[in-house]
Amino acid sequence: MFTTEDLRRALAEAAAPRTTGLTFADVKKATVRRRYRTFLAGIAVALAPVLAAGGAVALAPAATGPSPDAKSTVSPRVLTSARYSAFPADPSFPVRTNTLVATGLAFGDHEELVLWYDDPINGVRGGLYDERTARLRTLAWAGIRGEGFGTIGELDDRNGGILDYGVVGGDDTRVTVKAGGRTAEATTAPVPGVPGHTMFWIRRGGVLAGTTAEPNPATPDAVFTAYSSGGRKLAESNSSGIQRADTIVNRDDVSRRIGDPIDTGVMMADGSQLQLWFDGDDHTALLRASTAPDRILTTLSRPPSDPGGFYHAVFTVDGAAGGRKVKVCIYIGDGVRVQMGGEGVEQRGSRAWSAYPRLKVAWAKTTDAAVSAVAFDAADTMVAATDFR
Repeated sequence: MFTTEDLRRALAEAAAPRTTGLTFADVKKATVRRRYRTFLAGIAVALAPVLAAGGAVALAPAATGPSPDAKSTVSPRVLTSARYSAFPADPSFPVRTNTLVATGLAFGDHEELVLWYDDPINGVRGGLYDERTARLRTLAWAGIRGEGFGTIGELDDRNGGILDYGVVGGDDTRVTVKAGGRTAEATTAPVPGVPGHTMFWIRRGGVLAGTTAEPNPATPDAVFTAYSSGGRKLAESNSSGIQRADTIVNRDDVSRRIGDPIDTGVMMADGSQLQLWFDGDDHTALLRASTAPDRILTTLSRPPSDPGGFYHAVFTVDGAAGGRKVKVCIYIGDGVRVQMGGEGVEQRGSRAWSAYPRLKVAWAKTTDAAVSAVAFDAADTMVAATDFR
């Protein structure tokens, strides 16, 4: 169920081997290592302020798209043009900026598509903002290229329409979208701090792109075309440049808590105790950490399909008391406990996942130095070890 962007972000860790040797020397000398097919790293968000303006335009639907009376917006804030969303008071808001571009395009009954500039590598990112709760759920990035279209994010708006957003090279650029034999113009705005680039968004009909989880995913029929202010054609993007942006959101909406939560005993700077838990569906499980907001640390298949050993990755949770961090790792196997170590480690522990006891989650409060991990059996004999390299 991962999008191309999901897999790209996880590629470095997913392609790296996990270690299953009995000693650190064996680990370092290992020549054959299994790869985890189900690993997906959590994502941290930081970005710069966004400035934009413009109106939202809906594309008249084709026969395969939404009905003509499909809702164009049902957000509590019915917008006719983009404006700024003030930084919400909710401390769990995951975007560190004082402005967001409000597109006026609704997702479901209470959320609205918003956009912001992330960084030079990732470009513009989409999100779903609920004004009632000040919750923001993040979507995929729309990457920036030197010229032409970057990746175009696409999602089902749950009101019978399709939402698209993206970035194209050029200043003061017009973007049209042709789908189902109909053509409409998208709303555009400059990408702040990145001269020569324009971001755009639109609600339309047509064929929604399928997800990677589908055996025969549908191919979207949209063609995006960019024009200069003088009418010169600058670039064109077809279905190959579109990716689903709502994979994690759709999965989250049907997920449920799996097994018992894991209390770590580690105190956070806000006075709460760090808790780890799994939720998901019949196919996948997400390991989460109770931070502000709750963080997804990794995704694995359910039940875990790998035969055993340590995940090569170690996850970092910020915000522990005393300015410390918490390192978290996963081990699958016959070991009954896992111990993490390293310079600066102050507090550590491990617990089996009640829904799948062969999987152990281990943690260590640390100064963010490198850590290692060892798994022991019931006789306190070491059965696996890793330095996460």
